[in-house]
Amino acid sequence: MKTIILAFTMLLTSSHFIAQTMSSVPLAKLDTLHSNIVGEDYFLQISLPYPFNPKDRKYPVMYYLDAFGSSGGINELVKSRMWSKSIDPVIMVGISYNTNPFDYGGLRKRDYLPAINANDTIHKGDDFLNFIKTELIPYMENTYGSDPENRGLLGFSSGGFFCTWVLKQAPELFQKLAIISPSLQYGKGFLLKDSELIKNIKNLDSLEVFLSYGALEGNDFISYGNALHKLLSANEKVHVNKVIFQGETHGSVFTAARTRAILSLYGNRYKTMLREAKTFYRAKELSKSLERYKLAISLYPDEADDGDRYNLARLYALSNDPDNAFNWLAKLDKTYRNWPEKMNIDSNLTSLHEDKRWHPLLKSLENK
Repeated sequence: MKTIILAFTMLLTSSHFIAQTMSSVPLAKLDTLHSNIVGEDYFLQISLPYPFNPKDRKYPVMYYLDAFGSSGGINELVKSRMWSKSIDPVIMVGISYNTNPFDYGGLRKRDYLPAINANDTIHKGDDFLNFIKTELIPYMENTYGSDPENRGLLGFSSGGFFCTWVLKQAPELFQKLAIISPSLQYGKGFLLKDSELIKNIKNLDSLEVFLSYGALEGNDFISYGNALHKLLSANEKVHVNKVIFQGETHGSVFTAARTRAILSLYGNRYKTMLREAKTFYRAKELSKSLERYKLAISLYPDEADDGDRYNLARLYALSNDPDNAFNWLAKLDKTYRNWPEKMNIDSNLTSLHEDKRWHPLLKSLENK
């Protein structure tokens, strides 16, 4: 009897375990890395792509600050988006602390902000940056095969200031920056006037930046954010995506902004181009939509599916180019769908109905 009960219990436990693994995104991997520079044990919340094959490829890596309170949401977002292929594979590394919440604010001040003068013993951003450069980055590259040519950094508020300050101290360290609501008013706004920062931004060969703030954050965040945008945009080799979140305050903007930042910097390029094409279509800018579809499929032919090819054919038909419309319709796979039924009622293809190729095409696509 005990054996039966035990077996039944194990069955329930196994079923519950299977349900758990199938109903939620796997947790981030937790590593601890001691910094000899800072004298701190940092908790690393590491979200890995699946499948993860570091022997076969190098992966982009995005380091993000404030993982103490945000790693769960970022892990869920990134892993689910990688599985749906709406963002490219990327390693996310959240930098956190083994502490109670009441100590967290002091640690942020110490790590994310540089000293204002020689008497300032509270702010030690230099030490934290050196930890990232000489301890954390080598650890990730040696342990997880992260790409030394494709690094990103995401920070909010004081962390956003840190991301900007990195451009002064180590402008070539990161190729992507997500600067969210940066506290550039720190030190009476000295950073944006710094000649070294201005020179470094001017000399950058390439950089992708996502810059954002909430419309209700107050003049300091808005005015300094706009000033940073102007400074970055003066270099044509720096690509800046500035997003202002309407209705959001400093306390509410981070969740929306971090999601948009990750999609902006790591979004699957093919799907991004298709979204742009569909936006042009809805705006009735057919020529722009057609060109975007053509370019996307030509650059990423292996990612195009029948739905994409069908939409391209529709755009050709709407653009009075029946030859290309028939060419792309003929490429459709008839195995999984009865295309003639759909095509006959599609008003976008009406211009093709009188063409002598129409009925033979429908016949060839019949799914019997």
